[in-house]
Amino acid sequence: MTLKSKIVLKTSPLLYNKKLIVSIIIIFSGIWSFPLLTMELITGYDSWWIIGLHLVKTQDLVWGNDVVWTYGPLGYLLYPINVDNELWEHTFFYSVISHSLFFLTAFFFVLKTNHPIRNAIIFGIFSIYFMWIDLYYFPWIGILLGFYLYLEYSKNKFFLIPLAFSVAFLTFTKFDLGVGSTSILVLSCIYLALRGRIKESIFCIVLYATFLILIWQAVTNSLESFPSFITNSLDLATGFTSVMPLDNLPFFLLLMAIPTLVLYILWMFNKNQDNRKHLKFLFISPITVFFFFKEGYMRFDLIHVLIFFLLAATFFLILAMINSRKTNKILLYSTYGLIIVYSFSSLFIISEWMIYQTDPDPTVSETLIVATKNLGLAYSAPYLHYVPLQVEYIINDEQFELNKAKQKQNLKNNFSPLSPKTLDLLGNHTVDVIPFDIGLVYAYDLNYQPRPFMVSVGYTQNTDRMNAKHFTSASSPDYILFEKITLDYHYPLFDEPATFRTLLCHYHQVHLDGDRIVLEKNDRNICLSEKKISEQTVNFEQQVSVPTNTEGYLFAKISIQQNFLGEIFDFLYKQPQVFIQINEENVYRFVTSTAQNGILLNYDLESKKDCTLIDRVNSFLITTEYHNLYGRIFHTLNTGPVNLIDPQSLFEEEIKIEFLEMKINKTSPQKSIIC
Repeated sequence: MTLKSKIVLKTSPLLYNKKLIVSIIIIFSGIWSFPLLTMELITGYDSWWIIGLHLVKTQDLVWGNDVVWTYGPLGYLLYPINVDNELWEHTFFYSVISHSLFFLTAFFFVLKTNHPIRNAIIFGIFSIYFMWIDLYYFPWIGILLGFYLYLEYSKNKFFLIPLAFSVAFLTFTKFDLGVGSTSILVLSCIYLALRGRIKESIFCIVLYATFLILIWQAVTNSLESFPSFITNSLDLATGFTSVMPLDNLPFFLLLMAIPTLVLYILWMFNKNQDNRKHLKFLFISPITVFFFFKEGYMRFDLIHVLIFFLLAATFFLILAMINSRKTNKILLYSTYGLIIVYSFSSLFIISEWMIYQTDPDPTVSETLIVATKNLGLAYSAPYLHYVPLQVEYIINDEQFELNKAKQKQNLKNNFSPLSPKTLDLLGNHTVDVIPFDIGLVYAYDLNYQPRPFMVSVGYTQNTDRMNAKHFTSASSPDYILFEKITLDYHYPLFDEPATFRTLLCHYHQVHLDGDRIVLEKNDRNICLSEKKISEQTVNFEQQVSVPTNTEGYLFAKISIQQNFLGEIFDFLYKQPQVFIQINEENVYRFVTSTAQNGILLNYDLESKKDCTLIDRVNSFLITTEYHNLYGRIFHTLNTGPVNLIDPQSLFEEEIKIEFLEMKINKTSPQKSIIC
């Protein structure tokens, strides 16, 4: 090679300018994984509460007092739907900015690694795929990278300003994002203090607290409701685990958790690396990952567990990049191998779930074919061609309104329609929908007056009581569209027992529209006071006979308490599922927290009239014995629980039951909602 050619190669920015090459790769990855900024509205539970997030934002409601949810007042930003033009523009710019900031942080991180060009390629390959599966949790990874870069390479405390602002902002989008991000911030500040950087640590905490207050005030204009938002969000976070599936320790979770834990321990005690950097990173990560696991993936169905492990894979990917020069090669290659296993497992599960919508028993070969197509889809920039249309929505309001009208019509077509009489009754009166078909409100432009917890799926004792109180207040809706449906194999009328008892007293039926009951608000409370008629203590698996010597409505307050071991198990993982069998026949999932508010068992035993709304409960049995109510949701991996511990051993032996009677004022001109 001549001296001239050596000089040309040496000065070539394409070959030797690492910053330029890394920036090209990262920019390409960011563009190629550009998110979908206009979600199609479909019928289904998740669509309903997403619509609800946007609808409550358009109203003058105080978050924390009037509205309680697992998301915050900025939660609508995570879901770009065409409900309101201004709100959609907010979601558009939030998505673009957060996506850009993530890849900007990734750029600076990759530059600091030992092999920046190679790591940029690896990071790009995985980030494109991961973001196709799950997008809005990646700001948490970005904040983790940001704090790592600050702790490792910077002493300029002003870099803490954007980091503290980002953490405070995320707290008001989705609460678990706030918990995970706040744990990073707090641990980083503790580390700074331990290293003698006291002023930076205090500055970090003060910044975060200041941004929390300023953002809350700017978004809600109600500083006094902030404590309520925090306490209610914590209540939801702790109560959510007992409501949602899966059961005990699913085989898939155990299968993925064990190698994750083993690999994590090997990384922690590996000596062939720069321990100063490594331990600093690990100081942040273990507790953060635990909080994120608890607060972010409490539902624990396979899709949600899968997303968690994708984030765990991203964590290991980052860890491998940091220490790739000095790390034991076997450990390094094992790490990349596990990341690939996580990735392909996720692809297989998602593909099987897609097939399951039409085929309840897909074969492995069918799933592999769909998985191959999905892999191609993930790397084909599937949402990039939507960008011109999404930009047009911003500059052309008419186009936005046309699309909104089209989506409303699609929702109407997918619903069983509301009858002309129902629409005439509702008119411009305030309306709420129970349990969760909020899409009706949007599709028919109803005058929405939501309860604090906008869907009725029995989350916690507190949310049930808040909703019950709402329906006795002056802000309660004039009408309610009520339907006897639920999720996850609960018994519908047990989801929010205090709320349903309030409806019995304050609303009455005026119209039956298919499976929906139209309820109108009474001008007075038609219920007399509650009276305790008996109490008893029973055990699990024991049949309980229901008292029959009552004249009004019969309720049972059922107290099932965890023992000390159960509290620990609940903290580290979740409460085991509890089931209730009614009349020695049907079995349902049972939410223990809301059951303490008093479930409805029977009505007016003197009446010979049967009612389609509720079943007469003559006896019931409470059990922790596993009942596979879900069927084979996932053909290959859903093998049921792994009973490493007896679920019943996590509860107190005795179940306390208090039976209550509530009579109706029969002289009232308005009837109860039942029958």
